[in-house]
Amino acid sequence: MARSPGRGPSSPAIEILFSVAFCLGALSSAAIPAPPLAAGSALAVAWRDTLVVAASGLTRQAPVPGPGLVTRIDLSAEGGSGDLADLLASVAGVQIRRFGGMGSGAVPSIHGSSAAQVRLFIDGLALESSEWGAGDLARLPLARFSAAEVHRGVIPGRLGGGGGAGAINLITRSTGGGSGAGLATGSFGDRGVRAHWAGGKPGGAEVLVLAHGRRIDNDYAYRDHLQTFNRTDDDTTAVRRNAQWEEWGGWTSVRIPWGDLGCKAGAGVYRRDGGRPGPSGAPTPEASVSLRRLDGRVDLDWREGLLRLEAGAVRREDVLHDDRGQVQPGFTGVTWSRSHDLSARLTWAPRLAQAPGGGALPGVDLRAGLEGRRQDFRQWWNAEADPRRNRSTVILFAETVLSAGAGRLQVTPGWRWRRSVDDFPPVPAFYLIPEQQNVRHEDQDVSPSLGVVWELRRGVLYLEGFGARTVREPSWVELFGHRGGLSGNRELEAEDLESWGLGCSWSPAGRPVSGRLGWFSSHADQTIVYEQNSPGTSRPLNAGASATRGLEAEVLGQGPWGLSWSCNLTWQRARDRSGIAPYDGKDLPYLPPLEFWLGIRRDEGPWRPSLTVITESANYRDRANTAADRAPSRTVLNLGLSRVVTGRLAGRPAEYRITAEVINLTDDDVYDVEGYPLPGRSWRAGFQCDF
Repeated sequence: MARSPGRGPSSPAIEILFSVAFCLGALSSAAIPAPPLAAGSALAVAWRDTLVVAASGLTRQAPVPGPGLVTRIDLSAEGGSGDLADLLASVAGVQIRRFGGMGSGAVPSIHGSSAAQVRLFIDGLALESSEWGAGDLARLPLARFSAAEVHRGVIPGRLGGGGGAGAINLITRSTGGGSGAGLATGSFGDRGVRAHWAGGKPGGAEVLVLAHGRRIDNDYAYRDHLQTFNRTDDDTTAVRRNAQWEEWGGWTSVRIPWGDLGCKAGAGVYRRDGGRPGPSGAPTPEASVSLRRLDGRVDLDWREGLLRLEAGAVRREDVLHDDRGQVQPGFTGVTWSRSHDLSARLTWAPRLAQAPGGGALPGVDLRAGLEGRRQDFRQWWNAEADPRRNRSTVILFAETVLSAGAGRLQVTPGWRWRRSVDDFPPVPAFYLIPEQQNVRHEDQDVSPSLGVVWELRRGVLYLEGFGARTVREPSWVELFGHRGGLSGNRELEAEDLESWGLGCSWSPAGRPVSGRLGWFSSHADQTIVYEQNSPGTSRPLNAGASATRGLEAEVLGQGPWGLSWSCNLTWQRARDRSGIAPYDGKDLPYLPPLEFWLGIRRDEGPWRPSLTVITESANYRDRANTAADRAPSRTVLNLGLSRVVTGRLAGRPAEYRITAEVINLTDDDVYDVEGYPLPGRSWRAGFQCDF
């Protein structure tokens, strides 16, 4: 199997800029530490936490820039009626590839990337596995999380650094977030319940206990195009089959302060069972899948982040029941896999600063650390066992924030070195010939990044820019395949990714309108794409180079009668640059060139109506861009209403929220970017109590 050698930075510009900035930071940090920077600049305050844009529901706070835009979404205020995919799809530059209705598979794309190029984290520790590479947002229960951070372009040092397409960091509910409970119901048998209790004293030990469950039938009717969207004479009416699922889980955490040391630990369990519907063109009406997950973590924080240790462990089992061989002909019975994931990160984050007026670089923040990860994977088909896969990863990372001009100019160079060691068979499997065992493959790469933010007018106008590079190794499923309908390709090369971005953010003083306009560009060598190689299976291959360029705009504001509104527009052109005649210059599949999102909501008074409009342009589903393989454009209009009542519960202040929402109000026939049918007009309702 061909493997790519160790790589260094492929862009001289990134390497030169990073080297100059990092050397300046090293010289400045050699000075004797002085008192922390004054909080005279909003930019300096935003940089300390590396969160630069906040969001809540449909409306967002004024954009404040950073080295690659970061959007924070408050998930706890959503009432539990939607799911993570719905909420993340509202972020500019983010697109969700959905494989059906509520709770069906959903994978993210950032700035035209593939799903595997988006890194996923839970509370700062990596979530995506070497098994699949990409993470399925539908397998992450909304009830467990209180917020989500979407990083576009540059991954901050507190997440291990690096660059590329971006990252999504999910934050679990806090022990200090209060207690609450909620119920949800909706179309197609949708039922859900959750409850969490937080106890303890501020400044002392705190405890959180969470439990949740949900089920849905997803048996909605749709117009079946038979995957020929360019003709209507063969259209029929069909009902989605075998798309039902149910899940339940729990999470508990405890936080104990101990002088300068903060201790936090948590453990969770999650199970999900359901049908495996397959694409509309090749249904699998009897197949089913099951996921079982156990996870735990420990965080030790000394002196408010000066030194921090994070460690986590995950055990996961996936089971595919396919007694009739509908998913992949020739493989009937049970395909079962088990994986373990151990990870730890040690971070040192001192703040060093010269005396005011003591030089060209008055402020320096450093963040450096070491990260280790060990993953193993084993799969069985009935009684036949595949060889064990192992991957060990070591990461060194460093990030420094250099500020000048009273904090109005900040330069953030970052650097990450990664070394991975794989232990798996290197040659294709042949009938009656055993695969080799215990063969090691070593690979290493360097991922530099650079971000610049200039505050032109204090608290009003910002300019920003970033550049980053990283490498993505093929996942085990891409290399070896999966009996769930994927063929492996052991000749895959690693992807080499570069991304750039420029932006301008403004928040006029005394004005109810603010916004941001950004340009992004990315380039990938040895891009991994999937092509269908049989009626029921797909195979990954290196498609050569690809390039994406685009614009994203966000505008938000407030109007009369307590109305607030937010809209964003993303335009992108993701092109094949492989040089292969049938595909070169064509659009990459599954990436709509245009996406628009608009949300209007009334935030005052007991009754709070809301309106959401989501539009995606038509997109191709194949590399050749044939008309017969083009998913149509889609527009979804949602209308909601909520009622908020304050009172008391057991002697404590409480807030009660009742929500109702009509999805796809106009009952349009809509399809996802890959051609999966989505529900027509449907409804959701929820009740939430927080105290």
